[in-house]
Amino acid sequence: MRLMGALACLAIAAAYVVVWPGWKRERAWSVGVRFVLRWFHAVTWVLMAAWVWTARPGFGLAALVSYLIFLATWFSARKATDPRQTP
Repeated sequence: MRLMGALACLAIAAAYVVVWPGWKRERAWSVGVRFVLRWFHAVTWVLMAAWVWTARPGFGLAALVSYLIFLATWFSARKATDPRQTP
């Protein structure tokens, strides 16, 4: 059961690496924002796979932290590049 859960997490990570929805607004972002938005979601799923496979809480905590960083960056980048915002 752990193997199937870990493989499911890795499949989601691989799908996110291949199909990345951020290419439309990528030019408006800084290098750091681009890096976080491009890779941290996939890293989160890889850490989740490690957590499911090993059952060590450190991997789960690292997954949570990486996902919170991803979300904070995503909301910030989305707000900064929203065309409906008035300067």
